[in-house]
Amino acid sequence: YKRQERIQTTMPDVADRVLMLPTVGRSYNLNRDFSILLSLASVVLDPFPYSGGVTTLEALALGRPVVTLEAAPALAGRLTLALHRKAGLSALVAESIDSYVSKVLSISKMGQRQHAELCANITRASAVLFSEDHSRDAIGAWENWLVAAAHQSLRKK
Repeated sequence: YKRQERIQTTMPDVADRVLMLPTVGRSYNLNRDFSILLSLASVVLDPFPYSGGVTTLEALALGRPVVTLEAAPALAGRLTLALHRKAGLSALVAESIDSYVSKVLSISKMGQRQHAELCANITRASAVLFSEDHSRDAIGAWENWLVAAAHQSLRKK
């Protein structure tokens, strides 16, 4: 209740749009229930300074727009940026905090048809992230890095 009161006090004009969910019990099916909730989002906010990670991938797989900040200060905050670049979703990348807020508001105010088109475009564009070729590329890059690191470590001894 304290969170709801704080939202009502600090953001009274949008407080009715914020849904606070109760803590879940043991019968909660995390994968299924989270996917259902995520599919209801009109826009997903990529947190900063740390990125959404798996949540971003899940949102993109569901065609949900994820707005991210380009200038995240740490590598951990740039995962969504990298995914968006790979998928060609640069329109969802904000250059500043003001741009981030503007993009989120713009998407959240879209009409139903325009939003459906955006989601369909995201689904098409993000397919590259889930293709076998992309997975092989990522695994191959990781394997190459590990081999190079091992060789470099052995040279130092």
